Amino acid sequence: MRPVWKGLALACVVVGLIVAAVILVRQDVFADRALPILTEQRDQIAQITIRHRQDTIGFAKAEDGTWLVSSAGDAPVREALVETFLDDLANMRLVRPEEGAPALPSRLDADATYAIALADAAGKGLALISIQPEAGEEENRALVVQDAGQPMRVSHVPEIPVSAERWADLSIPTLSPERVRVLRVMTPDARLATFERPNAESGFQRAEADAGAPVNAEAVRQAVEALGSLRSEKVRPANDLAWGGATMVMAETFDGVTLTLLGARDEAGTWVRVNAHHQPPQGGEAKAGAEAEAEKLNRMRAFAFLLPPEIASRLFGVTGS
Repeated sequence: MRPVWKGLALACVVVGLIVAAVILVRQDVFADRALPILTEQRDQIAQITIRHRQDTIGFAKAEDGTWLVSSAGDAPVREALVETFLDDLANMRLVRPEEGAPALPSRLDADATYAIALADAAGKGLALISIQPEAGEEENRALVVQDAGQPMRVSHVPEIPVSAERWADLSIPTLSPERVRVLRVMTPDARLATFERPNAESGFQRAEADAGAPVNAEAVRQAVEALGSLRSEKVRPANDLAWGGATMVMAETFDGVTLTLLGARDEAGTWVRVNAHHQPPQGGEAKAGAEAEAEKLNRMRAFAFLLPPEIASRLFGVTGS
C-alpha cells in the first residue's frame, strides 16, 4: 500500500475512534441525568408553573422568546434566569442507592414538595415534576417524581424561589415631565382635581369642571417633575399592602400614555403601585410606540415600590396628605 493511502486509512481510523469516544462520553454524561425530558423536549417548553404550599408562580415565553412572569402582570424575567433554571433542573443527577440503604418512600410529602408543571405554547402538558428537598449532611439533594413515576433520589438540585420579585426584572416607571399634558389628583376622600396645558411650554391650569380638591398649581408642577425622577428603595408584591384611602395621581402624556400611581403608607414609608394604558389623544394621531410603551409600563402593576421620602413628598404631597 502506498504511503499516502496508509496515511488516509490511519486518519480514518483515528476519526472513527474520536467519534466513538464522543458518543460514549455523551452517553455517559446523559445516562445519569434524572430528567432527560428537560433535554429532549427543551425547545417545546413555553409555560412553567411552580407551586409550593400556598405559593404559585407562573412563567410564559413570549413570541420573541423572552420569558415573562405570567402570574405577576407579565413582568419580564431577569435575563436568562428561566433558561438557567431549566439548565440546572436538567443537570440534576441520579444518586445510585448504596448497599443496605433504606428504601425510598412510596410518595412524597405534599407539604414540602415543589410541583413544577411544564407545558408547550398551546398549554399542552409536557411533564409534571415533584421535588422534595432532603435535609441532612448531603447538600442539594432531593427526592424527585416525574409524572406518576417512582421517587428517585437526585443531587445537584437548584434553589427554587416562588416569589415573583426574585425572578422579575423590576424598575419603577418614569415619565419625562415635558411629556405630561394632564395631571389628575384624587384625594383619599375621592375628590378629583384636574390640571392641564395645551403644550409643553405652557403652565398647568386647573380645569373648569373638577371637584375642587385642594391642589395648587405649584404642587402640580413639583409632582410632574417628580415623575421624571422616580426611584425605588425596595419592592414587594402590591397585594401585600392595603390600598383603601390612598391618594391617586394620574399623568396623561401628549401622545396618549396614561400612567396611574396609587400611593399608600405603612411603617416603612410611602409605597406606590402603577398602572398604565394608552388611548390616542382626541383630534391627534397616535405616536408610534406609545401603545407598546404603555404595555411595558403596565407590566410593573403587580408590585409596590417604596419611594424615597423626598420624592414621595413631591409626588403625593399635592393634597397636603
